[in-house]
This record gives sequence, structure tokens and C-alpha cells, in this order.
Amino acid sequence: MERTLKRSNLHFERALARLPLGVAADSGYWGDQHTRYVKRAVGARLQDIDDNEYIDYRLGGGRVILGYADRRVARAARSGIELGGALSLATELELAVAERIARMVPCAQLVRFASSSADAIADALRVARAHSGRDEIAIVDGSHAWLLGDAPRAGGRATGSEARPSRAVTAGRGAFDAWFHSIPRNDANAFEELLCSRRDRIGALLIEPIPLSPAQPALDADTLASLRSLCDRFEIPLIVDESTTGFRVARGGAQQALGVRADLCTFGPSLANGYPIAALAGSEAIMRRFGKQVAQGIGSAAHPLSLAVADKTLQLL
Repeated sequence: MERTLKRSNLHFERALARLPLGVAADSGYWGDQHTRYVKRAVGARLQDIDDNEYIDYRLGGGRVILGYADRRVARAARSGIELGGALSLATELELAVAERIARMVPCAQLVRFASSSADAIADALRVARAHSGRDEIAIVDGSHAWLLGDAPRAGGRATGSEARPSRAVTAGRGAFDAWFHSIPRNDANAFEELLCSRRDRIGALLIEPIPLSPAQPALDADTLASLRSLCDRFEIPLIVDESTTGFRVARGGAQQALGVRADLCTFGPSLANGYPIAALAGSEAIMRRFGKQVAQGIGSAAHPLSLAVADKTLQLL
């Protein structure tokens, strides 16, 4: 049967009046005549407002690790709502989820929560710089295009390649680019050269061992071992972004699967089956700087609803 997007296209025209590209985020835009609006999602299946059905192999871009509308997750969400909603005080759920993360991820001696993966990475960079006493950040090429700025897009989806600093970010900001240094993938020698030339300035290395984009290769074991050794030698924290790989490629994420030890690591909403929460975990020596040299003041970072879902999701995983 031929698919129709008549209702979706009509809704798209109405949405353009209030939403750029007719959607809340770029990832939802698939073109003026091809953007779908979901009516219902269960398991791995979606139904749009035109009653077309799809199998979502990406499951919310990787966030929905247990599938849509999981009944066990829904029950946990209700228990979080009943706790009272957004609070300015702590709850017992924070420790419960931190304990689960610590049992699954070897480097996770201490845990802090964030509202999104981007917030968790920003917190990681902030505390790493405080620990090392240096400001500049090295990033493996092909990772974190959102951090560097613009990336080419096709059909509403970022390619993850050829990231370049955004003019919106750099305009009027002087040498913003100089704070971030991109390193070729699987080239530890380039990282060593950078450290030797700027050893008193590089404060952290941020890597995504298995990138979201299939256009980029995973970091190989030899490169990871060399990067770890160089971080130890130059006394800078190694930050492993597990936003995509956390609890997915192995119980302990990419660190376990590829045999690399992080000083800090970040996790995205997949730890709560797509609910809005993220986490930063790492060594006690670095993480204890929160509340002392480093402030983190995101009031909704540990919402009881998301924490209750995270506790159930990690238990099930």
C-alpha cells in the first residue's frame, strides 16, 4: 500500500509558524515534504499521524535502550512522579543510581548527574581543567562535532565528519579555535606532538572510542593504549564519552569492550531509556573537586522521575 504523508505535511506547514524547520530539534526534520510526526511508539515500532508504521532501528538515536513504552519503565516513571516532581533537595534515588553505575563501570568511583549529554561533557571539561590546571582541550577527530560547531547535514542527520568551528560561536570571540585541538583518529603520534609543543597548556583529552557516525572508525586497541599512556605521562585526564556506547556495547561500556581506563566518563539518556538525564563519573581525586574548586548548579539534573527510570533501566540491563 502506498504511504501518504498528507496529515504530516499539513502539520508541518502549521508548525513552521512557531518552530524553526517545523520541529523542536534538527534531527526531527527530514525535509519539507518528508518530515514525519509520531502518534505512537511501542517497542521498536513507530506509527505516524498518517497511520504509517515503521521499524525504528535507531531507537531514538540510541537513547531508548529498552524500547519505546516499556511497561517496567513506565511504572518506575510513575513512582518518580509520586515522589513529588522537581525538587531542590536531594533524594535517596541519587545514591541508588550512582551505586548501580559504580558497579557496572570500573572508573566510576564518584558520580554527578546532568540534564543532557552536552551538559555532562561540559562538566567533565570544567572539572578536568581544574584538576590539571590547564585550559586547552584535545579532541579526537570526528568526535563531538556539536562541540566544535557546525557539521555537514544530510536529510536532517549530521554526518559527523568535517566538523568546523561555527561562525556563530567564533564571531567576535577571537581565538576560540585555539582552545580546542583536533587530533587525527588512530594517530597517537599526533597527540604526542601536540603535548610536547603545548605541554603546559593541554588540560584534558576527550575521546569517543566508538563514534555515533558510521563514517568514522572506532579507535583501535593500540591507539587507545598509547593515548592512555600519554595522558599518564603528561598528567592530564582522559575523558571517555560513553553517551552512545554506555551500557550498550558492554556492561561497562566502550571502556570494558576496548580495554581502556578513563579518568572521567560521560553517559547520556540511554541510562534512563531516553528520559532526560545524563551522568558524569570518574576518579575520586578529580570528582572531589566539585563543591570545592568547581561548581555545578543545574537544578533539574537529578529529577526524581528520570532517576527512578534510570534505577530501573540499569537494574534491567
